[in-house]
Amino acid sequence: MTEYKNLLETPGESFDILLIQCPPWDIKMPPLGIAYLSSYLRKYEYKTYVFDLNVMLYNLVKNDTKSLWEQKNYDRWVNNHLFKNTWFQLKDFTTVCVCETLKKVSTDYIGLSVNFASIKFAVELIKIIKYIKMDIKIILGGWGCINAQMRSMFPKELVEAFVVGEGEETLREIIEALKMHKNSHEIPGSIFIKDPEATYKPRQPIMNLDTIPWPTFNEFRLDQYSEVLPLFTSRGCIGSCSFCNDWCFSKPYRFRSANNVFEEIKYHTQYNRITTFSFKDLLCNGNIERLNQLSDLIINSGIKVKWDSQAIPRKEMTYKLLCKLKKAGCDTLIYGVESFSNNVLKKMRKLFTKEIAERVIVDTYRAGIKTFINIIVGFPGETEQDFQETIDAIKRNYKYIGHIGAISVCLVNGDSDLEIHSKDYGIILSSDAYTRAKEWYSADGRNTYNIRRKRAETTLDLINQLRLSYETITI
Repeated sequence: MTEYKNLLETPGESFDILLIQCPPWDIKMPPLGIAYLSSYLRKYEYKTYVFDLNVMLYNLVKNDTKSLWEQKNYDRWVNNHLFKNTWFQLKDFTTVCVCETLKKVSTDYIGLSVNFASIKFAVELIKIIKYIKMDIKIILGGWGCINAQMRSMFPKELVEAFVVGEGEETLREIIEALKMHKNSHEIPGSIFIKDPEATYKPRQPIMNLDTIPWPTFNEFRLDQYSEVLPLFTSRGCIGSCSFCNDWCFSKPYRFRSANNVFEEIKYHTQYNRITTFSFKDLLCNGNIERLNQLSDLIINSGIKVKWDSQAIPRKEMTYKLLCKLKKAGCDTLIYGVESFSNNVLKKMRKLFTKEIAERVIVDTYRAGIKTFINIIVGFPGETEQDFQETIDAIKRNYKYIGHIGAISVCLVNGDSDLEIHSKDYGIILSSDAYTRAKEWYSADGRNTYNIRRKRAETTLDLINQLRLSYETITI
């Protein structure tokens, strides 16, 4: 890398910040997180450069290495032993990509978007960046630094600050503080590693989402992706599932106006020539009235689009509404059903019963919308009878289920109610950070990892017998 250090003596174009998406991430569409950050910073006249290192590496590596991005190879990013080989395969490509980018971009600040699976990669990436330009300031954000346990995995000497939670306002204020040498410990939503007075203060979420400029994706080479664009229509969730931590970090539930979302869709159809969208909301049907309004706007405009989204099988999802969604371009709905046992659904704090879930699945199919569901087995308190109810419901409704999104043993996600109040659920967690989510067991011995794994395998066997396709399995 010495030759690259010499080349950097002639600086490239000046930018306020370089935003990098770390792998592994979705390679089918541009990353929505850094796209939003860039749009927000540009609103305040900051000059940003966006670099999707994730898709760049995927396109560069050999075909047999591309399997690293498959969900089944998650452990190859997080397991200490397995990651050594992963980094061996990616190191040279990563080095070239980073050096070439820093030749073009002159900046004092780099923001990395990380998730849990990308922590080990991000640490190695930062080492390369610091070798080339020691004084550059590294700012980390994303789901990979949402709690103290994850943040502790990054060497303190390599990181300037963390953005915790919703990032638009926090990142802007961090850059401003660093540029103007202001007191960094006063910025809500941030943690500065080298500030002795730093105490974390949560930032109040942006309540009016219409004030956030949506991404145009002008900074991305869209020809690197499939012809699908991601978008948010809301943040947060109306639910509070006990196994989920997404709603905790993104609460409260907020939504963009139907007009605001429609204007974004219209822009992309006209300027990016893209008519297929993937809603990245935790649910698209948190506000039924807004969903109705958006559907009417799309239908009345005559624009022909196709979109998919996660959703809750709410009682308000009537056949009439589902037919309207289909007419407005809804192609697929992914329902987080998880279980068809009312006993388990109640323990999970779901907002529906198995009867509602089955009715909505059938009506979604009747309306011509593809129906995906997710299944979780082995939730604390799930009995053999509860599990059998789920198996029976899948048999009963398999003709209406187009696809299984995910089959998973119950994971105790960090900062979920299941983890925070683990004793109330009668479960015991491992002290090992890498196994505690999966290998917990119940105090009464009736729920162990082996029991959950066998139930997941039984579910998978049934799905294969019924010739249903599935996306991922976590066992």
